[in-house]
Amino acid sequence: IVAIDSSSDAGIWIASYVGLLFRDRNATQHKELASILPGSTLVDGKIMTIKCDAKGIWIGFRATGLQYIEFADASSLHVWSTTEGSPLSSNSVSAILPHESGRTLVGTYGGGVNFVSVNGDTEVFSIGDNHVIFLHSTVDGTILVGTESGTYQLDTHTGHAEKLQLLESHEASQTKPVIWDMVDTDSGDMWLATMHHGLFVS
Repeated sequence: IVAIDSSSDAGIWIASYVGLLFRDRNATQHKELASILPGSTLVDGKIMTIKCDAKGIWIGFRATGLQYIEFADASSLHVWSTTEGSPLSSNSVSAILPHESGRTLVGTYGGGVNFVSVNGDTEVFSIGDNHVIFLHSTVDGTILVGTESGTYQLDTHTGHAEKLQLLESHEASQTKPVIWDMVDTDSGDMWLATMHHGLFVS
């Protein structure tokens, strides 16, 4: 299992390298995509990340781009890639974040961040080394982009990305921690998970 996310009907979507499954709270077994959303098909089975919004589910693949399935019309095919469908800067999708504007931020490994919409419009933001690890929206709506070269604050209006110093090395011999994921809590704390340096709270 590479990713999970919940939808508004209290069900859980489960993504793996071999496809997409669904399970509600009362179920004893996982259900295949086609049984939950008749008419839907995946463009690839090798999923890397997923994210639900109010109208559907975004699916990012390891090497074949991005797909969106609408809950109300699952047979409609919305696809983004470097070769087919709407444009995408890289076919390796690593993170997805629905935005308050109604568009969706899509992090890629090697192609930066794409700002996409279901109608096909795409903007591309080059951030750091463009190897995006995570996308995060803070409680006040600030967009943070984690890359292998550091964490950046992204202004989606201008495309400007400012590098942040959220963590410093404790010893001169250590490399700076690479933040792998983050989460805000109701108390106002921000928890930071790093690749090799453990867990931090700020």
